[in-house]
Amino acid sequence: MGYDASVYKVLIASPSDVKEEREAISQAIYEWNVVNSEQERRVLLPVRWETHSTPEFSGGNPQEILNRQLVRGCDVLVGAFWTKVGSPTERYDSGTLEEIEEFIKDRKPILLYFSKRDLPRDVNLEQVQKLRIFKEKYQGLGIYKEYENALHLIGLLKDDLVRVIRSIMIDPIRTEDRGALVVLTPKEEQSTEDRYKEIKEKLVILFRENERVFLEYGPYSVRAQQFISDSASIWEKKCREVIIPNNQRIVDLLRENIDLVPKSKLHIFDAFINHVEGFKDNHLSEYKDRNAATFPKEITNILNP
Repeated sequence: MGYDASVYKVLIASPSDVKEEREAISQAIYEWNVVNSEQERRVLLPVRWETHSTPEFSGGNPQEILNRQLVRGCDVLVGAFWTKVGSPTERYDSGTLEEIEEFIKDRKPILLYFSKRDLPRDVNLEQVQKLRIFKEKYQGLGIYKEYENALHLIGLLKDDLVRVIRSIMIDPIRTEDRGALVVLTPKEEQSTEDRYKEIKEKLVILFRENERVFLEYGPYSVRAQQFISDSASIWEKKCREVIIPNNQRIVDLLRENIDLVPKSKLHIFDAFINHVEGFKDNHLSEYKDRNAATFPKEITNILNP
């Protein structure tokens, strides 16, 4: 029996040295659909230049043609790297890097994976150096993982797609020019009451997820109290991958709907912003501020009269 579902376009971005990984990414997407699409009412469509681009001659920048035909219409980017970044474009060291920058500019989800396989003997050292620079640039943002082989990559990606697709459901972006399929009703088309309910529901989901992570992995969790060896590293990872992005979504939601916040509670929002900035600095930079603003508990009820 058929069912209605929203379609998300997943761009597969990579240089030419990871052909096996490109197939693995497509396979992971298909397997995700088999397991999750009916329950989630979401279908993922893998988008590759080999299958989705069309011949075009405009006398201009070839990468810009791909950006227009494919990149800007996708909702999630999955990138894989091994020994190189790829061939340069007019603006970046490679087409793959330009596609990633397009996603960063549009604040769309990015999943990056780097192979841990040994480098071949005939490797291009200049490309290896460019790849290392690129990897170091994004290391502080915590937006990549490493994989052993194609099978390992499939397992990682299927788990990560669950988190990313649910985050899009929480924080949809309405941009008709890029064909986003998850639509947030514009303010002018919603009553204040409906918008209040919608934003409050999203905030509850985000706060609950952050609370769950804090209780399960945070410095006062059972894991930490029992001195489990990897508890600190897992906590840092969860901060980068879950809490910090969720915090930013909360800030963005409240800023975009600041008229729903009672004037008597605006100081709570300011306190939360200070906490978000301090928390982010403490977990993404080398310098730790012990006097960073603490989490204002009142923020979880900020929309209540």
